[in-house]
Amino acid sequence: MILAESARRNAPAAARLLAHYRTMARIRAFENAAERLYNEKRIPGFVHLSTGQEAIPAGVCANLLPTDQITSTHRGHGHTIAKGGDIRAMMLELFGRAGGYCQGKGGSMHIADFSIGMLGANGVVAAGMPIAVGAAHAAKLLGRSTVVACFFGDGAVNRGPFLESLNWAAVYKLPVLFVCEDNRWAATTPTATTTAGPGIAARAEALGIRAFSCDGNDVAAVDDLAAELVRKVRAGAGPLFMIARTYRWSGHTSADAGAYRNQDEVARAKVDDPLARMRAQLVELGVAVTELDAAIAGAHEEIAAAIAEAERAPLPRREDALGEVQDIGAPNLSLPRDKRGRWPSRPSRDGRKGSGEGASGVGAAAAAITDRANLSAPPSQPSPALRGGRSVTVMSIVEASRRALAEEMRRDPTVWALGEDLGRGGVFQQYKGLQAEFGPARICDTPISEAAIMGAAVGAAMCGTRPVVETRYLDFTLCAADELVNQAAKARYMFGGQARVPIVVRQPTGLWGNCAAQHSQSLEAWWAHMPGLVVLAPSTPADSYAMLKAAIRADDPVILLEHKELWGITGEVEEGGEPDARLGKARICRAGRDLTIVSWSLTVQTCLDAAAALLRDGIDAEVIDLRCIWPWDEETIVASAEKTRHLLVVHEAVLTAGFGAEIAATVAEATGARVKRLGSPRIPVPFSPVLEAAFRRTAEEIGAAARTLMDARHAR
Repeated sequence: MILAESARRNAPAAARLLAHYRTMARIRAFENAAERLYNEKRIPGFVHLSTGQEAIPAGVCANLLPTDQITSTHRGHGHTIAKGGDIRAMMLELFGRAGGYCQGKGGSMHIADFSIGMLGANGVVAAGMPIAVGAAHAAKLLGRSTVVACFFGDGAVNRGPFLESLNWAAVYKLPVLFVCEDNRWAATTPTATTTAGPGIAARAEALGIRAFSCDGNDVAAVDDLAAELVRKVRAGAGPLFMIARTYRWSGHTSADAGAYRNQDEVARAKVDDPLARMRAQLVELGVAVTELDAAIAGAHEEIAAAIAEAERAPLPRREDALGEVQDIGAPNLSLPRDKRGRWPSRPSRDGRKGSGEGASGVGAAAAAITDRANLSAPPSQPSPALRGGRSVTVMSIVEASRRALAEEMRRDPTVWALGEDLGRGGVFQQYKGLQAEFGPARICDTPISEAAIMGAAVGAAMCGTRPVVETRYLDFTLCAADELVNQAAKARYMFGGQARVPIVVRQPTGLWGNCAAQHSQSLEAWWAHMPGLVVLAPSTPADSYAMLKAAIRADDPVILLEHKELWGITGEVEEGGEPDARLGKARICRAGRDLTIVSWSLTVQTCLDAAAALLRDGIDAEVIDLRCIWPWDEETIVASAEKTRHLLVVHEAVLTAGFGAEIAATVAEATGARVKRLGSPRIPVPFSPVLEAAFRRTAEEIGAAARTLMDARHAR
């Protein structure tokens, strides 16, 4: 009777702990199988194991709702399983087979299941942290009660995104539970030897985030602490910090035997096995050993079935490698493309083949540009004309971009902007007055934390919002290169199409009088080289207006290159209506028969000036504004070069490996036309006006290059 009464009293606790035991058994069985499969060369690539750490994901995720979210690390198997992931789909992914979570495009380090709120394992240490705060920021903006659990290792505390993410979460009081799996090792180095100060908790508390510790090998202790912290976070307490002390049994990867570690230390850790501890506790609570054995056997049977299915499953087709990034871009930017991601021919509205002319009114605006107007340009002036029932207004690029953003924010409440000094209007006043209309939540002033800004935008975009990221200057985007290049650009492909990242990254680009090397770069070739990004470069107010609207409606990351010396340019803009689907097409600014000159952004007007001078010498040049760097309008450029048999590509960026090389090579291959490039010297942009002038391309230089290209001795 006494034993029966004890079992009755302990039944609720035993049932919960038994559920934890089953979760841990599944994680352990999966990790052991992954290690064995790697050693037997049955799966490709490396796996990063979390053997010995099973109690942490089991105890934390048991307190999360299905609608809650997690971010993970490169050791993400356990987190995925604990959050409710499909072991079959995980195993298919490890085998690189069709039907895997990421369709064979992510592998072990990039397991994700957005349907259960698992926002992806991540191969970059600490990279999940700004994504987690972005997901939490989106939840707050959208009025959701979501809690985001952010898992990371103790090695992450020495990376910049750790500080930036904790600060961000504290500033905006976001619903994030930071979970540090303190396993004592950062890759192959003891964390204690590379971490200064009084400890991990002190770093969180220095930012005003309360930190709590527990024995990470005791699932009951993890469960109890996580339950309390998740409840507080959900109730609005803001971010909290949890440290779970544990030990990773394996080396850094499956290929790392960990021989550098003290084997007595490893042996002691294995004695403290979280599964063995929980088994003993469950036996004390009256759970039958046969039931515990059945849990272990069931986990092994499940894993064995997943392996058998994965080995039978077909491999992805070779052509599937091109998926996801092939149609990167908005519906109103994306046209059917060929295997290189380029736009083919598209009929114009009257059914004839497109001429390369862009959105209505853009060509007239470009032709009207006569100088590089400065930021003291006159205010917008209404035009008496109406075009297609819409008003036409003369305005500057800064005003055009401001109106475009405001209209999209009024149209779609999920659109918001984040960056430094937006409440004061931004560096170029492109946000002037917007915070007064939309409030500080949607025109969001951020810390000077580029990695957190970009990473938060990625997480928020994955979770239902459309962030517009202000980078202040393109040059500063390099502080967020990982978040842009390894996260935003790759997420859709890497996670097998599960994630879309609809962000606009506004990058004031190019030369800015006497501001020298760190405020004057042109890096469009970098972004064009990166699969997963759309890259736009407006040169007129009409393009600025239409391209920003189209970019905001895109479902993938768009880089919008806004030249610093073009903000004051004025021209006609048609307001209202939908963005034109032909925004991806280049614009023929000036028709000609002898020579094709291609450029973009600020340099377009310089090319038009050069063309006017060339005409006096009897050379009739066709000037084309590329407008969209990637995907670029190969059809219009090739057609023009086929007609003129001469192509000159001019850009402000450094000539070496500039995007002009891509255009020149493609045209040469397609047409056999004579080609020439003109760009800036391979030097950092200098400060002194006389030195800076050596970096700028002039109409005289363009004319000289054109005459060389047209020299009759070399013409075909």
